[in-house]
Amino acid sequence: MAQRIDRNYQLSDYFFFGTPSIPPVQFSLVMKSGPEGYACYTEGNDFVFVPGNVTIGYTDSALADYLLFQAQKMSPRLLLDIERHRLQSVNVDINGVPFPAVHDKDLDLTVAFNPETKLPFVFRSFEDHAIFGRTENDLRLFNYKEVDGIMFPTQRLVVQNSTSVLEQTTFAKVIPNPKFPDDFFDGLDEDKSATPRVPPSKIDGYSHAEIGEYWTNALWGGPYAGTYDNLTSETLGEDLPNAHRLLVENNPVVEHLVLDFEDGVIVYEAPPHQTDLVIRWVKENLKKPITHIFPTHHHHDHNYDIHKYVELGAKIIAPEVGAPYWKQIPGAEIITFTEEEPFIYSDDTMQARFIWHSEAPHAADWSYSIVKTKCPTANSTMLAYEADAFSTYPFRHAACIWMAESSCVGRYESQYHCCSNTWKTCSTVLSS
Repeated sequence: MAQRIDRNYQLSDYFFFGTPSIPPVQFSLVMKSGPEGYACYTEGNDFVFVPGNVTIGYTDSALADYLLFQAQKMSPRLLLDIERHRLQSVNVDINGVPFPAVHDKDLDLTVAFNPETKLPFVFRSFEDHAIFGRTENDLRLFNYKEVDGIMFPTQRLVVQNSTSVLEQTTFAKVIPNPKFPDDFFDGLDEDKSATPRVPPSKIDGYSHAEIGEYWTNALWGGPYAGTYDNLTSETLGEDLPNAHRLLVENNPVVEHLVLDFEDGVIVYEAPPHQTDLVIRWVKENLKKPITHIFPTHHHHDHNYDIHKYVELGAKIIAPEVGAPYWKQIPGAEIITFTEEEPFIYSDDTMQARFIWHSEAPHAADWSYSIVKTKCPTANSTMLAYEADAFSTYPFRHAACIWMAESSCVGRYESQYHCCSNTWKTCSTVLSS
């Protein structure tokens, strides 16, 4: 199978954090299946942190595997191909309505048909999501029209768990059997690609749920590259010797605050894969159980691995408004707080407050934390931890640095000094 995608679209201003000028996105992506298969950007890219005029070439094997599976679901030949596979007749429930279907055991893919038109309606695959569990991923096709004697859909939806629309596409024109240049579906010559050509392959620890979520949000940058040897720690304030700032220098995506209390440890944030390094650091250096995990909000670049802390017995600290989200995780125990009643955790030397306000920036459950000594004075150190939305500037200036980093630990003296001009040069805000 060979497929090519040519796209030209405008990102919303939400993506200001990665590309402040927000230029139009234009790229060409070709995919081929089989042992010699690949996925390759032959023009441009759709990654928010890479300039749009850069052609990045071949993708990593995990992304190629994901893209080819999605291409297979949309292939006009799919029904012919699955006839050769192990099939099982089933009924599929779609929003409470049963539809006749066949399940392809080889592809683990189910095709449901419209009982009146006999045309394919839903192509359903399943993903193992770290928070949602086994998740339905539906490609739904609507509004067929006949073109040269063949029925083609003109509307396409990608729907998760029959409730959330992830993509919506309208096909304005269908051209059967068009003529293409001989190299139209070819990848780049390898010497013209910044990355090597690799065949599609699954990678342990990376499900299609994670890869797809990152790629469709223009954030996939390949498998996690951080290493334990590059994890650095810093104690924040002489009067807060048990407050530790953790950063993985060779993959500085999310910065952690780790609080070492007398009876256990509180960790801030649980990003995918980096969480393993943080858990190891706590085990080797603090030698105490992790009793609590604080996700600042529900976006998965900050908490996709939160289940790993739950499995260790840690309780989730979250605003009441976000509690239903975390209840989906098996075994999750949640400590909630409200705008009127913040959650406060303390021992004889240190206290942490967890705070949420209605109409919060960035996400409905966005919250932050203030850490100080148990009995602070005018000269005591105070820490503020937040993610994705910190600014001490007027709005126009703040827009230039908004979300320049993914999490921030702010260190304030009694006068609450502001940082100077950028995240990297500020004197009282430690950027992540």
